[in-house]
Amino acid sequence: MRPSLSCLLSLYIRDSAFPVMTAPWEVNWIFRQSLAPGGQGTTSLVGLRSDETKLGVLKELRDGRSAEARTRMFQEVANLRVVHSDGAKVPRFIEGNTDSYEDLAVPLYFVMEHVVGPTLAEHIGKAWPLPLETAVRLTLDIANSIEVGHAKNILHRDLKPENVIIRGLDPPDAVILDYGLSFNLDESRNITSASETMGNKFLVLSEGRVPGDNRRDPRSDLTALCGILYYCLTGNYPGMLQDSAGNAPHRRPKYGLRDDLVKGLTGNRLMSFFDRGFSPVTTSRFQSVKELKSRLDELLAQDSPEAFEDPLEVARQASEDLLKNNRASQLNQFQRKLMESWNLIGGFVHQMRGNLGQFSLDMASSYPSSIAIAPASEMLNFHLIWSLTAEAVGTHAFVAWAVCASGEECTLYRGIYTIKAQPPSTAKTVAAPSPVCRWQGSRGPDRDALADAFKRTLSEAIRAYAKELETSR
Repeated sequence: MRPSLSCLLSLYIRDSAFPVMTAPWEVNWIFRQSLAPGGQGTTSLVGLRSDETKLGVLKELRDGRSAEARTRMFQEVANLRVVHSDGAKVPRFIEGNTDSYEDLAVPLYFVMEHVVGPTLAEHIGKAWPLPLETAVRLTLDIANSIEVGHAKNILHRDLKPENVIIRGLDPPDAVILDYGLSFNLDESRNITSASETMGNKFLVLSEGRVPGDNRRDPRSDLTALCGILYYCLTGNYPGMLQDSAGNAPHRRPKYGLRDDLVKGLTGNRLMSFFDRGFSPVTTSRFQSVKELKSRLDELLAQDSPEAFEDPLEVARQASEDLLKNNRASQLNQFQRKLMESWNLIGGFVHQMRGNLGQFSLDMASSYPSSIAIAPASEMLNFHLIWSLTAEAVGTHAFVAWAVCASGEECTLYRGIYTIKAQPPSTAKTVAAPSPVCRWQGSRGPDRDALADAFKRTLSEAIRAYAKELETSR
């Protein structure tokens, strides 16, 4: 029987007429299993052919035709080798061919040390929360490795719980993975464009998202370290540095720090640490790993004095918190905005005082408590009573003003009254309190609208007063 064509073809292939192509790494390594994919490539667990008990982690470039991706992998290996040799806890480079990154025909790969242990995300998922001291010491251990990189102008730029392996907690022993987005400030290769969006769902930083902002800012790594500590204590991702209400991660309802963490001197230091670390303004954050580490050390020193901070910065941050959380502070600010515009009214009064004929206008030194100058509402500590007097004896007119606030909106109310001076003193409502001007409290009133409201009300008061004098004769 003659062999079939398919049989002949299989024999031809088996006899290596067409040699099977193998990947460069297969010379020394045997595939074991796939691991979590990375942003630029695939990762696999591999065993050494000469000793399969020795394991490594293989990383292969997914898009071998992309010059940018090839440059990134070359940079990753170069940075990994530098920081490892200087003592950072990162996987040891074993072998690879990333030096051929400029030759698009060469499929790039490298093999690094296989680090045994759960990721920080896996550990917190099972053992959350960590005690404060453990969380702080673990963050310090990670910060030490980041500091080694920064000393060589190497930024990690993708620090998150999934990229940290925990080899132990007593003492803390953490290994940082994935330098795929790392950047060496001393290198001239431009592999991050101004419009490229960087970041992850763990921590969203404006400098990684806003076009033209600095994607190579070392302070981004420091903010990520603050995010690691927050995650260890809460089990939550910090996400964006401000929510829709302007709250930082540690001050968000239901996502903030536990009550037992924010009590006493240590609690105050912890809140201050996150206030600074999570500032949306990079110049207000920690400026170096050394500064951040010193603040972490303070959290461990129970009896050390409070850290000195610039009082202007403290006042700015405290003022922001008061305005967000303290209604009295908001109302006081609204009142200041009103007073800035109310001086305009004084100018009108001065101009008109000598031109009102039989009437005179002045501030009232006192007024009966029976005058209700505004409806029941949230009253600002602000009211004005203008008195109108005429030649007639025994009756005075009053224009009463009050400002009330509801949320962010302020309303100016006015009421017009006449009062007989002779006992028993009785007040008569001529024009019930009504709104004459509204504005958003943080902005303050429109000066023209405020002036028009005053003039309109004064005209109404003069007419009402004249009519009351006529009827009382």
